[in-house]
Amino acid sequence: MGVSHFDEERASLLLAALNSTSGLGVTLFSPADQLDVDIHYSRGACFELCDKCTRSEDGRIISWPMECTMVHRLASVFADNSGGSYLYICPEDYLFFSAPLVVDSRLVASATLGPVSIENTKDAQEADGEADPLTSLVLKKDEDGIPVRTGEFLQSMASVLSASMFGLGVNGDIERQRGTKNMMSKPYAIDAPLLGLKSAHLKEYPVEFETDLTTAVREANVAAARHALNELLGFLLSSSLVGSRYRFRERIDELVTVVSHTALRAGVSAENMFPAVERCRQELNFINAEDQMCSRLHHFVEQIIEMVQKLYNVDFDDFKYRALSYIHDNYRGRITLDDAADALGFSSSYFSRTFKEHMDCTFVTYVNEVRIQAAKSELISTDRDVAEISSAVGFESVSYFIRVFKREVGMTPGAYRSRRGQLGAASFDDLGALVKH
Repeated sequence: MGVSHFDEERASLLLAALNSTSGLGVTLFSPADQLDVDIHYSRGACFELCDKCTRSEDGRIISWPMECTMVHRLASVFADNSGGSYLYICPEDYLFFSAPLVVDSRLVASATLGPVSIENTKDAQEADGEADPLTSLVLKKDEDGIPVRTGEFLQSMASVLSASMFGLGVNGDIERQRGTKNMMSKPYAIDAPLLGLKSAHLKEYPVEFETDLTTAVREANVAAARHALNELLGFLLSSSLVGSRYRFRERIDELVTVVSHTALRAGVSAENMFPAVERCRQELNFINAEDQMCSRLHHFVEQIIEMVQKLYNVDFDDFKYRALSYIHDNYRGRITLDDAADALGFSSSYFSRTFKEHMDCTFVTYVNEVRIQAAKSELISTDRDVAEISSAVGFESVSYFIRVFKREVGMTPGAYRSRRGQLGAASFDDLGALVKH
């Protein structure tokens, strides 16, 4: 592994202080090649409590077994993708909290709090009277020697750890790039969904999280999409560790399809969507590490959500002006909703939905109204026959023109022409009002 761009000594001192304060185990590690990790520092963590971990005779070289390495490494990726924090369960059913150390937008290390068991706040208060749940359980352990804490206590320590890792990342940028502004703009949010990375707990594919993901994409909700995607990836990773039928790479590809189809239905144009999908799939083909696949998929989902978000941020006055201008410029020829949507850079579904919402009528209805107004003007100002006028204003069928005209005006084109002296001024007023509408 290359040089880690962070102050390892300072990070270790910070974790030692957190261990002393909380009574919880801490570990600092960096991702290494071949899905391994480099462990920089550990104190009171699973290496001292779990038989699966190994330590050299001098006590300095410590390591996780492969399945534990995979879980902790992936949790660090999920923490980075979740906005800075992640709560998860290891293969031995111990609870951990992970916070990433990011420098220059690159995950260079990760810190964990744990193992720990959660005790209900109410149970803790019944056992300890009215003591503060954040401080009353500092020294409490279960029969296996695992610290026991309330959820409030763990969340408080998690907040401290997450903020501390953020501070280390920012300071790392300052030290290496004096005078630059290439720093993270805000601290990590504390959003730690509980992920059980243990296949024994997982029976069927969690369709509800896929539904949550599609809803979040459609609504351009980044936080909800991160949570749902992390839950789905956690399930798939757990399954892949035991050779499940849920083959990880294939499921990743399916999620790319699910997300892209959702965005298309939300209104993102195929012209914008397909290059992003193709680029994502090409990059995934060259990735073998599962944690890197997770990161690439997260990036893709957020890229697609940004496309959806742009639809919601459209200036609808501008949309209306462009849509009506297109119709009035092209109504005399063959004009379709698909053509108009493509010309304005929207998907057909989004264009149709937005047009109807803001114009109180469908695209076809509005086009016919424009054509009828133009036909009324032709009828009262020229001697052209009805068939010529029908074709000139964009109708492909004379019978359809007459039917639409009678429905909109209340009389046939011939009857309207015969009364041109009475309705002429009104027809021009109608046309002007329609253009202004």
